[in-house]
Amino acid sequence: MPPPTWRDEAFERLGGDRFDLLVIGAGILGARIAFDAAAAGLRVALVDRGDIGGATSSASSKLVHGGFRYLRSAQVRLVREARRERAWLLRSAPTLVRPMPVLTVVRRGGPHARVQLAAGLMAYRALSIGAGAAGRFVTAEAAIALVPGLTEEGLRTSFILDEAVTDDARLTLATARGAARFGATVTTYAEVVALDVGRRLSGAVVRDLMTGRERSCTASAIVNATGPWIDVIRRLERPTAPPTVRFAKGVHATLPLPVGWRVAVAVPVARGREVHAIPWRGLLLVGTTHDRHDGPPAAVAADDAEIDQVLTGLCSALRPGTLECSRVLARYAGLRALPLGRATSGAATREPVIDVSPGGLVSVAGGKLTTHRATSHAVLARLSPTGVPGRAGRDIVLPGGQPARPDAALAERLGASVYDHLAAIYGDELDALAVGLADDGLQRIHPDGPDVWAQVDHAIRHEWAVTADDVLARRTSLTLRGLATPAVSEAVSNRIREAL
Repeated sequence: MPPPTWRDEAFERLGGDRFDLLVIGAGILGARIAFDAAAAGLRVALVDRGDIGGATSSASSKLVHGGFRYLRSAQVRLVREARRERAWLLRSAPTLVRPMPVLTVVRRGGPHARVQLAAGLMAYRALSIGAGAAGRFVTAEAAIALVPGLTEEGLRTSFILDEAVTDDARLTLATARGAARFGATVTTYAEVVALDVGRRLSGAVVRDLMTGRERSCTASAIVNATGPWIDVIRRLERPTAPPTVRFAKGVHATLPLPVGWRVAVAVPVARGREVHAIPWRGLLLVGTTHDRHDGPPAAVAADDAEIDQVLTGLCSALRPGTLECSRVLARYAGLRALPLGRATSGAATREPVIDVSPGGLVSVAGGKLTTHRATSHAVLARLSPTGVPGRAGRDIVLPGGQPARPDAALAERLGASVYDHLAAIYGDELDALAVGLADDGLQRIHPDGPDVWAQVDHAIRHEWAVTADDVLARRTSLTLRGLATPAVSEAVSNRIREAL
């Protein structure tokens, strides 16, 4: 498949320009590092061997949370930082990040005592000063009103934390688009296959995975933000480099949202581990396990036993028949890169791992979706000797981060449900989607989903989409709704080929 014009132009710039910073990996962290650096006026290149947010960054729980459970392992600084960053995201990107109360349900025989939880809530509130509401205990009656399937039998206590939910793929995409607005060169399906190794790194060789062509990219500084692939890139510089991270697998599934389910639910199932169910775009998103993953990062997947384990944990707090494996619409798995150590995956620190090689390669992995901006600042601070500022782009609004301007005419053309769906996705960029909206663009891609063909065209022209999976899994909600059928995938692929 020939690349669209923007890919030709991007590869020419990779080979022809000299960059202040090359960021390898376009997940949420790499995208934010590129955004902050470009906003400061630096010449930035951002490359990824797959799609924007194509791996871990679109396979999260989609929660933006303060990390209440990390208090048990005394990660106080992380909790304080997460509360601050959660509050900032809600203020600066209200379309991309929305409030979502989390009801934690503690069963008799569970891993936590009420007195411990009370002490934790007091500490959580203290760490939340200036960052909005924190948490409170609720009665069984109030909990059941929020989650109709909840059962009072065996319930020891419950409490609510004021957290938030995001569309992780759209948040990552918006961040990368923000970097591009400040002049960053963004290239997907572009793999770094070699580093220019000398006394100090001076660039990399990048291969276009769609055509096989290669370009040498010259850069004064390089950041390796490839998540689970962090050690793969480190070994391009030093083949004998020891590993810095291990992997924990998180699995999730989507189900139809039960009527009246109003908040996210978390059920502790072991010390340091819990399962959750989150209302998300009209679906119920359930997860997660923290099992160790020892295979290749690309081989991660959610199997039946793991999904059954999640649902079993949730169903211990629900009436029989509320959630059933037979109703699963879609599933996915992602990897968390954790520091090497003896702690179990559930109890391991979520502080980021930052490694600087003798040649100057800055490698970063781990951390939390919630604190990705703070981690970006920490990474750029490590590059300060090269002139890269550490706190650029601090208060700049992301593309699509603000609410859409009401448009009654467009709502009438699309229908209320589709209009509301698109407004929630595109925010203040809904007008750009609607420009030149042809009649076929109004049609739904799948009759049972709210996504329309105009989104496919917009994704190709403005959002770096070049494969059907880019569109179905990360530019629309069709994959998570279980509607990315072979026929739909083929139709989207044909639309992409026609556009190119």
